[in-house]
Formats: sequence, C-alpha cells, structure tokens
Amino acid sequence: MSRPVVKQQPPASAVEASAGALSPALAGDLVLIASGAVLVLEILSVRLLALYVGLTLETTTSIIGAVLAGIAAIVRLVNGAEPLREDYASVDQLETRPE
Repeated sequence: MSRPVVKQQPPASAVEASAGALSPALAGDLVLIASGAVLVLEILSVRLLALYVGLTLETTTSIIGAVLAGIAAIVRLVNGAEPLREDYASVDQLETRPE
C-alpha cells in the first residue's frame, strides 16, 4: 500500500512567511470575540423568529445554516477563488511512494 506524499516548498525567508501574521494571543482573542458575536446573533435570531413560527428544531437549524452560509459567502468574497495559504496540497501535488 502506498501513502500520498505532499511536495511542500519552504518560504523564501522567515520574514516573508511571518509578514502580516498576528500573534497567537491576539488571534485567539479575535476568534473568541467573533465567535461570541455570531452566537449572540444566532440566539437573537432564534428568539425573534420563534415569535412568528415557533421554537422548533427546524427553525434553529435553518438559522444556523443561514449564518454558516453567510460566513462562507463573506470568506469567498474576501479571498476570491484563491486558497488562504499557498502550501495547501492539491491533487496535482500528490505523489505516491512505496512503503
């Protein structure tokens, strides 16, 4: 059985690789605040929609689906069709190596 191997190219320099990077603490705080804000919006949406259609599993699921679709659409608009990182493997970059 062969295992796929990914060809990865190292960055040209350490400065180029870390240009524009956030510190881990700041990135964690940003994710925590953004996640909390999305959760508040989801709960508020469920409460407001429950007045008209009732509080059901379908209502909650549809709101969560709409929020996730919105997040995906925004990420797609911001990043375009480009991947977030260049070193992600694609099918073309995989090669098999015997074990």
